[in-house]
Amino acid sequence: VFEDESGSARCVAVRGDYRQGEGDSGADGSETGGECFLNWRKGECFATYNFGVRLEFKGSVRVAGRTIGQSKAVAWVHDVKYDDDAAADAARPFATLQGAWEVPAQGQQHMVGNKGEPQRAAVEYEEAVKRAVGTKGLEAVRRKLALLREALQDLAKDPTVASGGSIPAAAASADRWLAVAQERGCTRGEVSQADRTGQPSSSSESSSESSSEAGHHPSLAGLSPEARAEAVESSRLYVEQLRLEHRSDRFVQALQDPTKKELNLALCDLRGGRDMEDLVGLLTGLSSTGSKESSECAAETLDLRDNPHLDDAALQPILVALATGKAAPGLRALKLQGTGAGVVTRNMACGLQLLRKGLAVEFGQGMMETAASAVAARGKN
Repeated sequence: VFEDESGSARCVAVRGDYRQGEGDSGADGSETGGECFLNWRKGECFATYNFGVRLEFKGSVRVAGRTIGQSKAVAWVHDVKYDDDAAADAARPFATLQGAWEVPAQGQQHMVGNKGEPQRAAVEYEEAVKRAVGTKGLEAVRRKLALLREALQDLAKDPTVASGGSIPAAAASADRWLAVAQERGCTRGEVSQADRTGQPSSSSESSSESSSEAGHHPSLAGLSPEARAEAVESSRLYVEQLRLEHRSDRFVQALQDPTKKELNLALCDLRGGRDMEDLVGLLTGLSSTGSKESSECAAETLDLRDNPHLDDAALQPILVALATGKAAPGLRALKLQGTGAGVVTRNMACGLQLLRKGLAVEFGQGMMETAASAVAARGKN
């Protein structure tokens, strides 16, 4: 339904949204009883109808040419009527537009807790997809529903259909309108291999991806070096903010409880920057704003195993904080197996253990690497 530098969306399902029976209503509470009547008078067929459709969308958000998130949305269009005109088609609204997080799974709408309440909280890129579908996608839906309405009128007037013609005759009428749809730009959207699999489908897409990684995505063409650098940095900050909003629950809980004696942060995908700043704040009893917290960190073990993004630069603030003696004064073990620790960290750890006699800093294989070695050994046997 749209594709541009900010993202894309396509309609993946169209369902009838009419209901039989008195008092049935749609997701927004409006009446959606659908009906269709064919009447023949003096050899002419008159079609009267009123129906609605349920549209399911899948979309993605891009920043600086990179897809940073995907989401789904569901929209309802009610009261598509036989006597609508071009003005009604142009002003046709979405009766309801909901993100996937707001809609119960099919077959679960009747369950307790599924009475109009969101199923979970949305993240920013999901809201962005929903907004884009509601603005850019609506125009495409209006065009196609207008085309459908015209096609239904044409079908009713087709002599072969009006005289009780066969399904092939109706199919021929549909084929004619498909040709009209193509002329009007209402073709079925083709999905690229990259959208389906995340892999480039051609050498041109591969070169585009490599240029994106270098900060020279085609969407940045024509920008000055300063503007390009600013766009790339904005993209990086946006992606980092999304990552921070989805940090490991164990890490978030540890930051909120300085009384824990064992800080098990293994396999938490910790990284330099904000993660380490918050961890240093926990160890030193300082908040992220630098104000003193009420409780001293009681940790005796700090387990950072299998966080491969923690390299020398990322680990340095932790080691410096521990060297002062004020951070986690009761700490006895610092586990760095499976991190990106290098020679610099090992040298700093030697000095740290001289300053803090009771502290042991551990290096070596992480749990994942050890498990992989064990599997490989069993395979040889």
